[in-house]
Amino acid sequence: MREGEASATADKVLAVGFSVVANLGGDRQVTLNGVLPYDMHVSVKNGMLDGVMLLADRQRARYEIVELEADILKHQDILSQMTEDRARVERDHEKQQATRRVEIDERKAMREPERKKLSSDIGAAILDVQKKHGQLYAHAQAEHTSSGRRGAFEPKGQVKSNLDKLAHGLEQLKAEMYRELALFDETFDAGIATAEAEIHKAEEERKVVLANMDDSVKRFNEFIANATEKLARAQALVGE
Repeated sequence: MREGEASATADKVLAVGFSVVANLGGDRQVTLNGVLPYDMHVSVKNGMLDGVMLLADRQRARYEIVELEADILKHQDILSQMTEDRARVERDHEKQQATRRVEIDERKAMREPERKKLSSDIGAAILDVQKKHGQLYAHAQAEHTSSGRRGAFEPKGQVKSNLDKLAHGLEQLKAEMYRELALFDETFDAGIATAEAEIHKAEEERKVVLANMDDSVKRFNEFIANATEKLARAQALVGE
């Protein structure tokens, strides 16, 4: 095309059209159409286009404000509930731990009475055998004396056999007492240790639960802070 023809073609172009499509969130869209005179100075065109884009941004901001306000309110409600839940977890934990400590103290207080009762029950059996042994020995000794036999009394025959049986039974009862008391101590101490371990375990579980809750609270606070900043910018853009 020759220079003269190009100039003639340009003179025939009267305007330049444009179309701006802006997403407003959800299924909403807005389309802004316009026309700029071809011979308008470029700085003026740019200014007009900037103004059109500002309109699109303002429309987008209007709907964004609604969404941000709803999101902030929802997260504030959840955050409030989380704060109440955290306080409830703390209260329930302290109540349960206090109950466990009282139960341990009560159990410890019963140690000596229960141990004495166990020792007393077996001790009574031991005393009974000792009494029978003494009675049998005394009876046999009295018969020895009354019979006029000379020399010191020395159990023999059936008397000796009966005395040996009683002596053997006495040793068995003493051994049983030591075993029962040792078993009592072992079982009692194990029960206390288990209860105290439960307290420690509950403390560790509480730390994990609260740490997770605190992380969630932190994330929600960060979301609310960021959303609040976005809301302020959107409101400034809209002019609210």
